[in-house]
Amino acid sequence: MIHVNELDNLECKNSTESVYKNESNINPNDKGATLRFKLYKELFYRDPKTAGFIMEYPHGKIIRQAERNHYYRVENQIYKKSVSSLIRKINQYKSVEEKEIYRMIANMRVAEFGILLVKFDYIQQWSYKIGATVCFEAIAQHYGLETNWLDITNDFMVALFFATCF
Repeated sequence: MIHVNELDNLECKNSTESVYKNESNINPNDKGATLRFKLYKELFYRDPKTAGFIMEYPHGKIIRQAERNHYYRVENQIYKKSVSSLIRKINQYKSVEEKEIYRMIANMRVAEFGILLVKFDYIQQWSYKIGATVCFEAIAQHYGLETNWLDITNDFMVALFFATCF
């Protein structure tokens, strides 16, 4: 798995370097099916494998990591179901009311965490200079806060690191 991960990483690194060098497989003389094939290769293969690709969504911009060929679920123990930490906790309660109260409290914790983070200069500069959205929920779960997010990575070494953390 480590070897496959290294090959995946190299493929994305080469793709990213190619984009930053303004290299293209498209030739101005290409026509018809050849042009279409090369265009599709750029859009559907190379762009997703490019680190730093900025994607704009209705809620804001994000900077994407390069897409690799494999994904790993990051957990440091085996659970019966692969669900988020928040769902796992909520499922311990019996009544709908208790579940919703716990969900509200967990969401408030994440919101307060976000309020704390935006006080840091680095976060302010990130948002201002790049215009990218900071996903506080994804960061919060790494600090032990329960969220609706599943921790998934496309880097085996990252998965291995978190799988061995307590």
